[in-house]
Amino acid sequence: MRVIFVGGGLAGLLAAAEVRARGFDTAVLEAGRRVGGVAQTETVDGYLLEPAAGSFALPHPALSPLVAAAGTPLVQPAGGARRLISQGDGYRELPGGPASAARSSLLDPGDKLRLLAEPLIRSRTFPGESLAEFLTRRLGRGAGTILADMAAAGVFGGDPAGLDAAAFGPLVALESSHGSLLRGLWARRRVARQTGGLQPALCAPAAGMRSFATDLAAYVGGVELEAPVRNIELRRDHVLVDGDRADGAVVATAPASAPTVGGRPLTLVETPTVDVAVVFLGGPAGDMHLPAAFGVLTTAEAGTPILGLLVESNAPGRAPEGHQLAKVIVGGARERSIATWSDRDILGRTIDDTGRLLGASIRPTFQHVIRRQIPQYPPGHIARVASTSLPDRIAVGGWHQRGIGISSLAADAGRIARHSEQWNTE
Repeated sequence: MRVIFVGGGLAGLLAAAEVRARGFDTAVLEAGRRVGGVAQTETVDGYLLEPAAGSFALPHPALSPLVAAAGTPLVQPAGGARRLISQGDGYRELPGGPASAARSSLLDPGDKLRLLAEPLIRSRTFPGESLAEFLTRRLGRGAGTILADMAAAGVFGGDPAGLDAAAFGPLVALESSHGSLLRGLWARRRVARQTGGLQPALCAPAAGMRSFATDLAAYVGGVELEAPVRNIELRRDHVLVDGDRADGAVVATAPASAPTVGGRPLTLVETPTVDVAVVFLGGPAGDMHLPAAFGVLTTAEAGTPILGLLVESNAPGRAPEGHQLAKVIVGGARERSIATWSDRDILGRTIDDTGRLLGASIRPTFQHVIRRQIPQYPPGHIARVASTSLPDRIAVGGWHQRGIGISSLAADAGRIARHSEQWNTE
């Protein structure tokens, strides 16, 4: 069987690698000059910059085999298990579980009691429920609002009231499988202890996420660059992708870049986006004062357009010796006008607010801004994508449709591979 993948971003490459691992032939057609999509690592003045995701948690049932197949060397950031939260008055440790949350100063006594009572809350199904609705229903208004704020900002840069709860599949699955988020978490930890399973740890490609994309491309083989696809023709037992015959095709591009099928537009769920500025601030460690942690997430109460800060230099090779590097995500649903701000305005506000969030002024000697857009999944999005009727021998993937994080894209790669096995006519 032969499958052609339209789009060489990480979504297309991960899916192609999954199909390749099942013993089938693959070809990847990428319109641009490089694979990886938004995963385009840059090195500027000795700093390694990741405009999109720069790390992932392993082991992961879907992602680990694909990382191993690619053979990408990995490093582990220092302090990766430590997460911090800021509500505008410095930062504090983010609770690691229900017990620590019950002792945290983030919640008042009533909110703590409501959180611990979560296993008593009846499990229900609410189609099209937002992330904010889901978490406040399960955890109460206090804990639910804080967690929804952080999850929406950290993953989508979005508004928890405007995001589909189903987009956070592993979280929602705890309720459906255990009737409770807390019971589900306790059950997972118990199984991990009994089986001696490894707890997921943060990992990063040693040379950056672009190297992971190029390693995936090398494993898949048959990758063609500067090869936009215009049309797919359907036949009874095969497809023609701009005249190239295959048993099926996977479209893993943004809707605006999708090819036509039989000369007609391919029906895809349109996904809104928000603008963000990815601000890199670096300098000597004594001038930066960055914590030994994965990063700092903010809530809406922080009163800043900063959604979160990642301490990139905790991973080896991300900054010159003796220097630190912060990756600060600004804008999104918190500040929708960010696209109209000048780089100078963005840098000035970000430097000031970062110092306030850290409780110490910073003096970065390296400053760099990259502008991006992040897809938003409105309530009901996942169900709409799942119910969209597609032509035979066509599958659709990509972060505009189903998965934002690397692990989500890897999980969706498994779905695509299972679906494509139906096309085998040999």
